[in-house]
Amino acid sequence: MGRPFLPAPADFAEVFEQMGWEAKEALGMDTPRFKRSISECGGDELKRRRRNYVLGNRLSSLKRKTRVV
Repeated sequence: MGRPFLPAPADFAEVFEQMGWEAKEALGMDTPRFKRSISECGGDELKRRRRNYVLGNRLSSLKRKTRVV
């Protein structure tokens, strides 16, 4: 039968939102557990939050760079 799956860490959603797939190594997880954790913590909604986080950071960094002509 095997061991039961380990649950996602309590802060997984927050860490994934900020780090994306880099969180896998930061949390010391293997790929199957990482994928299960994404599903457990919201799946597509969590991926959408990550995408919005990245886009928001890109837009704010563009606003900070002012072009002087």
